[in-house]
Amino acid sequence: MGLLGPTNALSQTLSSENNTTAALPNKSLSAKRVVVIGAGLTGLCSALRLSRAGANVTILEATDRLGGRSLTLRHGDRFQEIDWLTPSTMRFETVDHMLANDPSNYVNAGPGRIPQHHARVLDYCKELQVELQPYIFHDSANLLQNDEWFGGKPVQIRQVQNDLRGHLAEMLAKVQKQQKLDELIDASDVNAFLGMLEQFGQLTAQGAKLVYQGASITDDNPRSGYCVFH
Repeated sequence: MGLLGPTNALSQTLSSENNTTAALPNKSLSAKRVVVIGAGLTGLCSALRLSRAGANVTILEATDRLGGRSLTLRHGDRFQEIDWLTPSTMRFETVDHMLANDPSNYVNAGPGRIPQHHARVLDYCKELQVELQPYIFHDSANLLQNDEWFGGKPVQIRQVQNDLRGHLAEMLAKVQKQQKLDELIDASDVNAFLGMLEQFGQLTAQGAKLVYQGASITDDNPRSGYCVFH
């Protein structure tokens, strides 16, 4: 059905000449009966395109709802996987002024976001006027901007990270030459530099030294990517 789109979907979507949701030829499927298996995102979009081309479409869905993997749960919603013995009920807590049953309290039990390169899905959302909510998260493609960096031009996080690694590697590669490292940093910048290294490498002060003891799962900001709750 052409739902996957081209490999470089994002760049093509940005072109005014490309229409990722273009309809099939008008009435090209008239008098045809089509059965679509599953009422998930792909099934619903396929049924829409088929019906617009004149087909008589029937969607078969094994569950009691539409959406497939896309599932939003709010306070009081009940949900049961096929192999669960009993359903589970979503429960939120009231925190300060936010009531448990507030509509903005929800959890995505399936996909949490639409990636930027899923151009066809985004185009369908625009065409069908599906309300979207910005989801801001840390990604190497995010842009950072500082008037003092890169001539004030916004750059991607991945470039900043790579440049930082490169500058540190270049600096530390000169440590083998006595006193050469001292020449790279002005005396007034030493404390700032050490503070950056402390944060960058999660170093711990031991007397006059900064040492790396390994990322601890008990820290407030663990870097291992997980937390352990007791």
